[in-house]
Amino acid sequence: MPNYVSVFKLLYMSEENLRGADELGEKLYERLRRSLKLSGLSVTDLAAYLEVHRVTVGAWLNDRAQPGPANVRLWAMQTGVPYEWLKTGNYPEVPKAEKPQVKKTRQRVR
Repeated sequence: MPNYVSVFKLLYMSEENLRGADELGEKLYERLRRSLKLSGLSVTDLAAYLEVHRVTVGAWLNDRAQPGPANVRLWAMQTGVPYEWLKTGNYPEVPKAEKPQVKKTRQRVR
């Protein structure tokens, strides 16, 4: 399955939909579920991408097993959520871009 970013993802995978997981006390399996639902992918799609059986993905989603760090990172990449949020529940802070310094020069009029 190709990895793509759709308009749906851009609208619904927003910071507002993801922030607050830590305050809610969400566990990893709950964040996995939320990211899967928001991405619009199926369990079968994700299992194929991760090259695991769909039963394994089901076990992760139902808190019967824990995915390894590599699978958590791949899950984040495929579903379009920040890895840090998926791993810890904390939405990563995005550094604010600094305004570029424009050097003003005077030109002589001749």
